[in-house]
Amino acid sequence: MNAQERNWSTLFGNHTQEGISWYGTWTSYSFNKEVVNSLKCVRSFRANEDNTIIYHTNSYTYADGREEEKTWQIDQQTCNQDDGIIHPALPSMRVLGITPEIYGFVGKKFEPGTRFGMELFFINKDWRTSVVVMCGENSAIERFTQIREYLGSFPVKLPDAEVTNIDGKWIGEKQYINADLTVSDVESIENLTLVPLKDENIYQKVFLPDGIVINTPKILQSGQEFSIIAGKFVSPSEFKRLTAQYDSAGNFQRLTSEIFYRQ
Repeated sequence: MNAQERNWSTLFGNHTQEGISWYGTWTSYSFNKEVVNSLKCVRSFRANEDNTIIYHTNSYTYADGREEEKTWQIDQQTCNQDDGIIHPALPSMRVLGITPEIYGFVGKKFEPGTRFGMELFFINKDWRTSVVVMCGENSAIERFTQIREYLGSFPVKLPDAEVTNIDGKWIGEKQYINADLTVSDVESIENLTLVPLKDENIYQKVFLPDGIVINTPKILQSGQEFSIIAGKFVSPSEFKRLTAQYDSAGNFQRLTSEIFYRQ
């Protein structure tokens, strides 16, 4: 199995004809953490018999009561590329999977004057949380969307509080997928910090409810390498983090997963 086939199998190999549905609440925040929008959405996925086509439906319910449904067909023959899976809704982005529980939907290239963004996913049993980071045409990060989803029904449990306490000893493991879909071996890591970057003056730290931590430049600069990082405390003693790295030309380089455990 080559890297391209492995990526498809990682992301869609467990999908069935019966399908699955993620029921979620989407809350969008400004960079200053003001709530700007909220809606409910059911994201449903089912496969054809030989798992070569994935049917994806989003059913939205907006705050004013309006309802809307959108459907896409993800065909392995045309959408499974050597740099990731193309979603028909956003052909400039790619889906890359490290494991079935760790994956991201990332912009291939940052170009000043165009909109740019990504969605990074964290799965914990029947819960799925994702963080969307959106950059406007002025190259400034303008919005975060936190999506809390539960398998089969809308979440009843309220979001946990923000988490800022990381005292204690943490150890964990790291693994990454490159832009060419090659996946690294798992490495051991230790010493958790919530700003895992050299320049804390450029990278802003944003805490959101439900244990979400985001690290990002406020403005993306042409000609400079950058990373966008989203993490989630799935429990007081377990922290998952995804880092999307871009080179100085704005090209996506790799998606890195880190999982830390408090000792």
